[in-house]
Amino acid sequence: MKLAQAPQDVKVNGTFETTEFAVGDINFIVDMFADKVYTKKERAVIRELSCNAHDSQVMAGTTDVPFDVHLPTQLESWFSIRDYGTGLSDEEVRTIFSGIGISTKRNSNDVIGCFGIGSLSPFSVSDSFTVTSYHNGTVNVYNCYRDETRRPVVALLTSSDTDQPNGLEINISVEPKSTYHGGNNWEQEAISVFRHWSVTTPNINSDYVNTELKDNRSYMVETDYYGFTGGYGSMYAVMGNIAYEIDDDMLPHNFRGFDGYVKFELGDLSFDTARENLDDTDGNKTAINDRLSDIHHDLVDDIHQMILSQPSDWDRAVFVERLSFRFCTIINTCKDKDWSLNDYKLPVADGEGNLIYYSQYGKGTGGRLDLSKNVRYFLDKRGYIARVKKAAKESRSTMYVMTQEQIDSYGVPSHLVEDLEVLPKVYRASSGSGGNATKAKVFTYDENAGRYSDNQDFWIEEEVDLTNEVVFVEIRSWRPECSETYPNEGSRMLRVTGNLQIKDNYLKTCRELGIDEPQVVGLKSAFCRSKAFENGNFIRLEDWLMREIKRITPEGFSVPDYDKDDFNLIKLIASAMDQEEAQEIVDSVVKPDGVDLLRVYQYFKLPVEKCHKTRDLINNFLDKYPMLKYTRIYMYDNSECQKAIASYINATFKEDNHNG
Repeated sequence: MKLAQAPQDVKVNGTFETTEFAVGDINFIVDMFADKVYTKKERAVIRELSCNAHDSQVMAGTTDVPFDVHLPTQLESWFSIRDYGTGLSDEEVRTIFSGIGISTKRNSNDVIGCFGIGSLSPFSVSDSFTVTSYHNGTVNVYNCYRDETRRPVVALLTSSDTDQPNGLEINISVEPKSTYHGGNNWEQEAISVFRHWSVTTPNINSDYVNTELKDNRSYMVETDYYGFTGGYGSMYAVMGNIAYEIDDDMLPHNFRGFDGYVKFELGDLSFDTARENLDDTDGNKTAINDRLSDIHHDLVDDIHQMILSQPSDWDRAVFVERLSFRFCTIINTCKDKDWSLNDYKLPVADGEGNLIYYSQYGKGTGGRLDLSKNVRYFLDKRGYIARVKKAAKESRSTMYVMTQEQIDSYGVPSHLVEDLEVLPKVYRASSGSGGNATKAKVFTYDENAGRYSDNQDFWIEEEVDLTNEVVFVEIRSWRPECSETYPNEGSRMLRVTGNLQIKDNYLKTCRELGIDEPQVVGLKSAFCRSKAFENGNFIRLEDWLMREIKRITPEGFSVPDYDKDDFNLIKLIASAMDQEEAQEIVDSVVKPDGVDLLRVYQYFKLPVEKCHKTRDLINNFLDKYPMLKYTRIYMYDNSECQKAIASYINATFKEDNHNG
């Protein structure tokens, strides 16, 4: 790749004694370029060696042949690349892999390389690697390593005849590391390198990587020159198969935060030595802005053609409705067009034709039909309102109930119009005693409701078998209430006072302790005062949880009881000094089996036997050395204070105490 280097116009008059520029310790320079230049070393190795393989096959005219990439696995812990390009002679191997800044590619924009440091990238992950060169009927195997002074050395191991095609293979012994994304670090970096690869094709040994590359992010609009998802994310400049993230401040205002990529010709942009980032220069900013300015008009035209290609007015309206906000902004800011998105939207109803819909928030009316994805359309019938309300709330979707005239007017396709019969029936649950059933509204708790949802969103009306034990909370205005029907006893911490508390405290506690979670039912306050409630098999959530916690609590379980500030003071003394009594106090605190259970007892302030051993030891210690009661922990960083305390309690400093 040609590098942009400004010509130097310097004239010196007169005769001067000059000194040529000197190069220092080659070992240090190699260390710097191999170890310090790359921030993502695995990615650098894959990128640099793949670029070299690409360039070699471009020069050899073998771009139709895939080059082989072996990513390390647990059983095959090496990385290798085998290209089918020109191969290297013995002299070329020794020159390239034991030198720096040596490149034959700076006079051409047909190839990617330019700096002459990519061959050193394997040294960033290993102190040695092998190079096998297939060149004109001869195969030479070399060991490239750094000697005891860390100078790069190339040693020829074997040489023989071969009928294999020309090319180069580089093999590095490495260990893969797992990542939270699902693959190992080499696989993740390979995905980053090959996401926008073109002209040549990598043949990769990893099914995971191949699947990820095949199922690449879906671009709403993609051409040979750019691709955009329409969502929020990062913009990349793809140049010579390498994707460089573009900082937002280098982008035109209407493209900032755009998720996608733009292709540039080799040499259009300058980048850092590691080929990881674009240079922050006015030249790069101008080139990027000019490119996106041209693309702006093309993108608007491409989206318009996608709209026109839809088979019907309804489909065009749906396409426009679901177009992302960022694409809409790009279209609306383009003045050089004779159309508008409003041209393809459905008409707005007025007067008595207002549309009726139901959502998780209840009934609503409007003049414009919602065409987003989570919407259903029904032909109106009498007697189905309860079904629609319940289904809309549970599914959190919008449901339009329309007359046939409205359906025809808006052109809703017949295959999208549903019969209200498909919605499940709504039942009223009942409970009673002695055969006298009483109708009652029953609501079950929905822990999937959002943190900022309305209180009603946490409760779903449905049929529940009330003949078995029912775990309930009393609700008033869709919120759990500590009302007069709840006995005034027990810890106030163990009272449900909010919908989120059911999930965050009670159900979470069940999961931590391995207790099967109950189905929580909400009962209106009026029902909690009825005869049906009195005769039913109901238990409050608070009482149920206390019962279940006691059931799993082992015999003899107790909670340590002592003043934590006093204990921390003595613990600090024991860590700095040899003092038998202080150490005995520290050793007396042993976490009981079931630390989660201990935390639950302390959090809910449940009644439990207290263990006073540590408290008694602390009190005896402070009675013996009463001046410690007036000492604060923050004073213990002071060595003079520590010496005074040690003298007072007849202690000696530990050898590893640096403050003594």
